Amino acid sequence: MAMDSMCTDLHDAIDEADPEAVDKRFAGSFMKQGMCSKCRSLDSPGGKVRYCGRCRTTAYCSKECAKADWAEHKHQCESIRTTLDEDIASYVADGGQKKDFYKSRGDIRSWSDAVPGLHNELYLLAWKHRSEAVIIRVSGCETDIDGGGLRIEVIPRSSWDTATPDLELPDVLFKSFRQRISANSFDPNKELVLVKRMMPSVRSGSTNVVPMLAFVIRRFNHLAIRGVEIVEALVAGTGAEELTNALAFLKGLLLSSHPPENTAQIEKTIGNLSQVENYGLPSDRALNNEIAYTILCCLSLEVDIRLTGLRHAAHLNGREGIIRCRDPANSDRYEAVLDDGTCVSVLASNFVHIRRGNYRRRSPERSP
Repeated sequence: MAMDSMCTDLHDAIDEADPEAVDKRFAGSFMKQGMCSKCRSLDSPGGKVRYCGRCRTTAYCSKECAKADWAEHKHQCESIRTTLDEDIASYVADGGQKKDFYKSRGDIRSWSDAVPGLHNELYLLAWKHRSEAVIIRVSGCETDIDGGGLRIEVIPRSSWDTATPDLELPDVLFKSFRQRISANSFDPNKELVLVKRMMPSVRSGSTNVVPMLAFVIRRFNHLAIRGVEIVEALVAGTGAEELTNALAFLKGLLLSSHPPENTAQIEKTIGNLSQVENYGLPSDRALNNEIAYTILCCLSLEVDIRLTGLRHAAHLNGREGIIRCRDPANSDRYEAVLDDGTCVSVLASNFVHIRRGNYRRRSPERSP
């Protein structure tokens, strides 16, 4: 390729747009990665985001990163653009309008982002399997607004390193995907890979409903990871260090830019924790459970428990379930929903927090 031609291609491939324009035009791109494709930096609020002007999917934080990545990206750029054009054509043939294509692609992002606790569940699942460099696939329907019917799968690298997994990505996009995940810049201890699959609502007169796909690379949310580490340390055995860590964690939640909704519960737990620390009082199971419940609720994760120490309802000891909420009639008690659907009100000293497999987001029908 002549130098002039190469420069022209590179210039054409760098699209500088203001953030609002990028959001409207590219928010739903199925290859949107949430970070610069070259240096891996995250999108900064209010900062300029650049997308390749040809394939309209590969994101960059700056001109410099776009130029530095061109030698590698140019081999995939045209094929990705062709695939995108075919996807648009399929969308139009199915009854949609071209101007609505990117908006519909953006729906898949907001669809999963709106499910409470889903991201924390995915972060913790990927963190658990990070040594396997897994892909997490989330599947569901557009009408499933509370996430109750979502399907989450873990696809280990061993299953896609030498073969093409059933991700439903076009071949050219899967090759680009594999190339980026295999690059030295991808760190499974810092990032996770999500493939989102949403089946859209059937439009009137439509005969062919095509699932929407999103391939996303995200940085781990260490708030969720740190939160469950504190909960597990409390369950294993509480010492001064665990209580200090829990107090700092809860105070940090209140001071964060987006504090949880249950601030009253956090403040009450902080008050109880501070009293124990200030007066050198011994910690007990009730306080440990209160801390665990508060942290997991802030993360919108299920609180799994086993009943113990009950006297008047001793037949329930050993039964397992989840804590739904504090008892509205008595703030010192909790409403527990057992696995057979039985609802009981118990003191914090009458249950122990347990792990039952992976951490899960709170079930919508059980959330307060």
